[in-house]
Amino acid sequence: MTPPVHTGRTGASAAQVSAEAVGPHRVGAMQARQHRTLAELLILVQREIEVPEPRATSGLVVVIAATEQRLAALDWAAAGLPEGSVHTLVGRRADDLTSPLLGLPPISVVIDTRAALAPQQARLFEAAFFALEPDAVWVAVQGGASAGPASSGGKLPQLARLAESFSASSRPKDVKPRWRTHHRSCEEAVLTGELALFRKGRSHLLKVRDAEALTVLAEREPGLVVSVVGQRPACTLTTHDHQQHGARVDGDQLPAVLESPPLEVRRYDGTITLPLNSLAYHGHTLLPDSFRWHLADVPTAWGISDTGTRFARLKPHDQPTHLPGSYFHFGYNNSGHFGHLMTEALAKLWGWDAAKADDPDLKILCRLHPDRAQGPDKRLESRLLPAYGISPDDIAWADGPVTVDRLYACTPMWHNTTPFYAHDALRADWARLREGLLRRQHTAAGQGPERIFVSRRGGNRTCRNVEQVDALFEAAGYTVVFPGPLPLEEQVALFAGARVVAGFGGAGMFNLAYAERLESVVVLNQWAYEARNEQLFAAVHGAPCHTFWSPPDVDHDGGRSYQAHQSSWEFDLGLTEELRSLLATL
Repeated sequence: MTPPVHTGRTGASAAQVSAEAVGPHRVGAMQARQHRTLAELLILVQREIEVPEPRATSGLVVVIAATEQRLAALDWAAAGLPEGSVHTLVGRRADDLTSPLLGLPPISVVIDTRAALAPQQARLFEAAFFALEPDAVWVAVQGGASAGPASSGGKLPQLARLAESFSASSRPKDVKPRWRTHHRSCEEAVLTGELALFRKGRSHLLKVRDAEALTVLAEREPGLVVSVVGQRPACTLTTHDHQQHGARVDGDQLPAVLESPPLEVRRYDGTITLPLNSLAYHGHTLLPDSFRWHLADVPTAWGISDTGTRFARLKPHDQPTHLPGSYFHFGYNNSGHFGHLMTEALAKLWGWDAAKADDPDLKILCRLHPDRAQGPDKRLESRLLPAYGISPDDIAWADGPVTVDRLYACTPMWHNTTPFYAHDALRADWARLREGLLRRQHTAAGQGPERIFVSRRGGNRTCRNVEQVDALFEAAGYTVVFPGPLPLEEQVALFAGARVVAGFGGAGMFNLAYAERLESVVVLNQWAYEARNEQLFAAVHGAPCHTFWSPPDVDHDGGRSYQAHQSSWEFDLGLTEELRSLLATL
């Protein structure tokens, strides 16, 4: 259960809370008191470290207590702080307190009074310290622990030991790995007889998840108004008829049931910065639409350095150019890359119609790659988007960081990592693209070969015995094709007419989006390759997928290796008879 959250109403500045407000005869008596008021705690804090001025709109004072009784004893409403600047949280477990804390506007100081719950204090600090603004202070009341090194007496509470280790060395490698990122982000650490204090240094942005966008952003970013203008219900797809052939397989496999979450089209009113690719942020928060895989344990995007699972540091970027008007977010990882466009980007097109209905002046925002000499006329978006029904006049291109006053974005229909999912409505969007492309060129589907093998030469994951593999499929009655050099409309017609699509795993197979009569998919790959795009395409089309795995030349060695993921390989000829038998049945 989420703990109750209370907002205080007071009326003076923190700088005015002094020994005079408490009375000189009471200051000396503080040392013997087990439970102090908030006013007394603030005096102790300000003696040791400077605290930023609290304000009602930002720079909150967050007070954490284990029980309602302890909160009342703090007499927080009488601390003389500005009205609305005190936020109180009650709870014993760090897990119950983390989300409410992360959802708050910028914080001036956190005072965790749960001295009897030192392990929970440490866990909450570990999870939420990065939510503080630079120069803000995290205070952990230590219940009268003796000052000085732990070696001089009894064992200090965990955050007291941490403050001691932070202040003793400026090198993060001198502390335990668990705390090194916290050390890098801590400008100053102080340990007193009663308090462990940590001043925040670096600035971090919170990663907001798709499902919490409305609730967290409403509290954390009051300058941003978020509303929902379109929705799709959750759905499930099955992969019961998918089969694996060959030796061991690295990486996660698709579950028997793919569960897509509910999907939303969101409208963000407020200044949004879009530095590159899909990255989008406002104030101190990364929007959920930034991330390639928004449900991953650690959602990532180009342009940030991850700090744990929930936070990131923004990498430097050029001063953004302002674009007036409203824009639909069509950014994706590695702008201009065919594979990323066909999977990550097309999975967002479903949101366009609802967004355009909400704002008829809306434009779709596409990105040029900073390192590729590709103008809009060379980009595939310039042909796909009109085929989908988007006017060329509604396509806007950015070649650097931009800001916009209103952004529309949506939950993607495709998630190619754990937890894997794809939405069944993708099939209708793919059909809309297929029909639009064929109609524009007066090309008909269904006139090509029924069974094709998508071969490849060069590039990543080169198959060294590709000629033998091509010959094996030709002997089984398959037409070997190389889609890349073909005109787009011919690629579309080729896949639209195919009943069975086999091929080497990779971007050449992503034309499966255009399939119209698909019955089966066969994929050949090396087992260190971790993407599952072809299997997701098959699941959306409701087609069985047979994947034949062979050893890579470079394998994973105890962890994830990109070199292994993209390793060259050789098709395991020991699988030849099993493959021939399958092909004869399709």
